[in-house]
Amino acid sequence: MRISDENSVDDKPITAQELVAQASDTYFTTVTSEELVAESFDLSQEPTKFPKINTTKIYHVLPFPVANINSKLVRTGDGVSVARVVGIDQKNVIVQYEGIRRS
Repeated sequence: MRISDENSVDDKPITAQELVAQASDTYFTTVTSEELVAESFDLSQEPTKFPKINTTKIYHVLPFPVANINSKLVRTGDGVSVARVVGIDQKNVIVQYEGIRRS
């Protein structure tokens, strides 16, 4: 079956490759990699500057883990500088700022 326009159908056999080519031409637009990259990044904005985080100790044997960050004891959910602590394990503290996570 071949698609000739929106309302008519031709009963001649068609290969899968021909069908994909027809659909691609009809429904998709070809873009260059430069256009795709330009669409993905908004270069008019400054890159997000992650706040300075200094972890000195992690206390993981307590009923809930606690970390000493920037000379302040914090647990999961607490704020540090302008970031938020989203996880603490034996060796890492995971901090999130503006959707970016770092450990």
